[in-house]
Formats: sequence, C-alpha cells, structure tokens
Amino acid sequence: MWLDVREHPEYVEGLAFFAEERKFLRWREDEIAQFPPKLQTLLRHPVGGQIRFVTDSKALRFRARTEAVDPIFRMPPATAAGFDLYVGSGAAKRFHAILLAEDIVGHEMDTCVALPPGTKEVTINLPVYGEVRELALELDGAVTPAPAFLRPRLMLYGSSITQGYGVSRPGMGYAAVLGRLLDCPVYNFGFAGGAKGGAELGHIFGGISAGAFVYDYDHNAESLSHLAETHAPFFEAFRAQQPDTPVVMLSRPDFDEDVPYSVARRAVIRQTYADAVARGDKNVYFVDGEQLFGTAGRDDCTLDRVHPNDLGARRIAAYLSDILRKIYDNGRR
Repeated sequence: MWLDVREHPEYVEGLAFFAEERKFLRWREDEIAQFPPKLQTLLRHPVGGQIRFVTDSKALRFRARTEAVDPIFRMPPATAAGFDLYVGSGAAKRFHAILLAEDIVGHEMDTCVALPPGTKEVTINLPVYGEVRELALELDGAVTPAPAFLRPRLMLYGSSITQGYGVSRPGMGYAAVLGRLLDCPVYNFGFAGGAKGGAELGHIFGGISAGAFVYDYDHNAESLSHLAETHAPFFEAFRAQQPDTPVVMLSRPDFDEDVPYSVARRAVIRQTYADAVARGDKNVYFVDGEQLFGTAGRDDCTLDRVHPNDLGARRIAAYLSDILRKIYDNGRR
C-alpha cells in the first residue's frame, strides 16, 4: 500500500501549517515573503518535521523528491539532505536507519528499509537543510496514526545551533533530542545565520501557540550592541502574544571560545530575564550557556569550536530536558 504523505496530514508533526497547506514548509507559503530574505529560504527547509505512524509492516519503501541542495561546508550529507528513521515510542525511541540518496544536490530517492517484527511506532525525521517536494511510503501491513505525545508542544527559535548544523543526522539536533527525551512535538524555528531577534519577529512567532518556548539566537546577533537592542524587544513582543507560556532564554554554549565576550553577551540575556522577573513574570527562565557542555570533554562538544556535534547537542538536550520536564510536570513557579 502506497501513502502519499501530502494526502495524510494525520501522519505529520512539527510543521505548523502542513494540515492546511500540504507542503513540507515551516510557514505558510504565501506569508514567507514577510520575513527577511535569508529566512525566506530557510523556512522552506523542513527541520523539525516528522512522519509518525504505527505499523506491523516488515519493511518500508521510501520515496522522496527534494529540491537542489548546495553542498554545505563541513555539513554531513545525512544532515544536509537526509532523513533518519526511529522505531519505538516516547523516550524509548531508538535510531534504526538513515535514508539518503547518493547525490544530495537535487535528487529523487527510492530506498527500502527492513523494519523490526511486530507492531511498532515509526518516526521519520525530515532533513535539516533543503526542500522536500514529495514524500511517499509503501508498507506491506496496516498503518495508523501514532499515539498522542505525553507533553505539550515545545517551540524553539534560534541560530544554526538550534537548526542543527554540525550534527550527523536530523535526529541528533538538540531540538530533536529534546522531543524524544520529553515525548513532545517540536516546532524548530532555527535559522542558520538568520535569527536576528527584534520585536517584529517576536510578534510573529508569538502567534504560534506552544506549551513552552526556548530562544537561543546569541550567535546570530552580530555584535553586542545588536544583541542588546533586539533581545528584550523580541521577548516582550512574544510575551504580549503569549502572556502565560513558559519562556527559556539561553546564552551561547561555546562559552570558552572568547570568555570575556561570552560573559558580556550573557549579561545582556540575563538582564532581559531579570527585568521580566522584576515585572512579576513567573514563567521566564534563564539558562547559562557556559553550563550546557558540562565540565569533562568540553572541547569535544563541537564540530568547529562553535556548532555542537552529536555529543554537544546531546548534552544541551539533557540539560534543558531537566528544566523543561519540571516546567511541564511540576507546574510553573
């Protein structure tokens, strides 16, 4: 039995407008022009999107057509234009296969993957970069939508670190790992080189409801003054749209690269947090990026001394999951 995924929105998660648009985009296509030019491209990359279903099929045939993807410096091919497949439910999901064509610069993929016996939940993560135009699945057994997640949706806004540059495959970005650890759906609005904060974007993303919101665009603010001019306005505009949503603010994780500069930038972000608390906001949290990589092996946590690799992303997700689990499960302070 073949399934054209565009005709089955009940199997798609992580793309806010898929049910109405039937396109693998992170925003409504006719509204993308309102964003800055770089975001107009990146919003067409379906990072965070997932195909989820339950099946007793013994195998999966997978067909996809993607738009041309330029080779990206230092980016592993499976992250640039590949899919990865997990089997299992909630935090017990386990990596099963990479789905990747030989030619990542514009391709059609047609591949088969054996699946474990019995009835199981299958999750396919969409690529971090590049556009997906068509996606179809062939299964030799029954298929039904995956069960509901345990926790409400998590939304993230940030830089290439949030989008997932530097990890080996889509399921290893820290946002994707968080989704598994917390058993929650994720909207990933990470924009490599394009997350600039500011009131206008805070207002736009504040229009998307979420159970919690994480924002981490420290690296894309090109100067200390830019960060100072945009960080609080972004939060205040978002908060005006969502007065009760828990908001977690992060500073950069690669703290050691330039410690004095990292300290100064951290102070800007901490001030946004402190000002919100002083106004009586009880649903705002600050995370010091210096703590995210832990102590041992910090120098092994990045691809290029900036972008987290699999180890770094896993450590970020583990740290944040403890905070978010308390927010979701124990109530807000």
